[in-house]
Amino acid sequence: MFRKIVIGFTVLLLLLVVALAVFLSGGPEFPANSDSIIAEAIQSDPPELVHGATGYASSNTGSGDIKIWYEVNQPPKQVLTKLKGAKPKATVLLIMGAGSSSMLWPPDFIRAFTNAGYQVIRFDNRDTGLSDWVKNWQEDKPYSLEDMAADALAVLDAVGVKRAHIIGTSMGGMIGQRLAISHGDRVLSLVSMSTSGYMLDPELASLSKDFSIDMIRLILKYGITGSETGQVKMWLGLIGMMVNDGLQEKDVRDVSDLVLYELRKRRGFNPDAMAHHFAAMKVSGSRLDELKNIKTPALVIHGTADAVLNIAHAKKYARLIPGAQTLWLKGAGHIIRDKHMPRMMDAILKLFESSSR
Repeated sequence: MFRKIVIGFTVLLLLLVVALAVFLSGGPEFPANSDSIIAEAIQSDPPELVHGATGYASSNTGSGDIKIWYEVNQPPKQVLTKLKGAKPKATVLLIMGAGSSSMLWPPDFIRAFTNAGYQVIRFDNRDTGLSDWVKNWQEDKPYSLEDMAADALAVLDAVGVKRAHIIGTSMGGMIGQRLAISHGDRVLSLVSMSTSGYMLDPELASLSKDFSIDMIRLILKYGITGSETGQVKMWLGLIGMMVNDGLQEKDVRDVSDLVLYELRKRRGFNPDAMAHHFAAMKVSGSRLDELKNIKTPALVIHGTADAVLNIAHAKKYARLIPGAQTLWLKGAGHIIRDKHMPRMMDAILKLFESSSR
């Protein structure tokens, strides 16, 4: 009898191992030479990703002071000399999405604004990067998007900026909406990208099961070891799921450099950030009934192939913002590719110009 139990347990264990191996074999595909690109990146120092003036803002939202790291990028001198008074046209504040630091903003995206004469500020949301990681977080009393909007205002105050153009992506777009609703006097214009007016809207599609399964697969496959290679591959897989059109060799190198920079030159990745940010989005509820109160010019940008937040979210909330312009990018995923940059920048800069008249 004992022998039969051992044999049965062994067979069951083997079946579980086979099932796990099959499960882990799925997920986003990497370019064929990804391993060599990652290995080469690990053997070298990542390039410097911070080029502007940096500092810390102090944000107090009732649970003590929270330090928020920020970076200010100025227009090149040759651009400033062409501007009247040799000052930037205005300030652009970039707000990143859930679980990610401000390093995820593409350098070319930032340069497009500085080259157009704008001062650009990006900052690490609380619980990411060099901003404070919340240690006394309570599941039954999480911080909210309003608290995170206060962090953004603290950054503007620290830099001495009264009003700014706000660009937020994903959760950052939700924070941007909150700023425009509750603190409209600080907002010149709002660009709301790849986001929703109510992420948990029961009338609209939520995160697909396939996407959720792929996330679990990536964490099990690459995230448990904690190695640099594993961290790079996990983030590469996550980004591959969000760009929608497959990963290229350039993506492998760019993601390798980004992840290694975070691991070696900053504080690494906060494993609690995504849960804390999701709780903030959940506790903050819907903004759909408040969007009508936005008075500043607004532009809603969304990819038609976004697997994280279906474009139906954008089409619903865009109608609720008075006079909002829309830009639907065909084939774009949750992370918008460089090939869409010309159309996107043209629409954003036109919005900026219209808001200054």
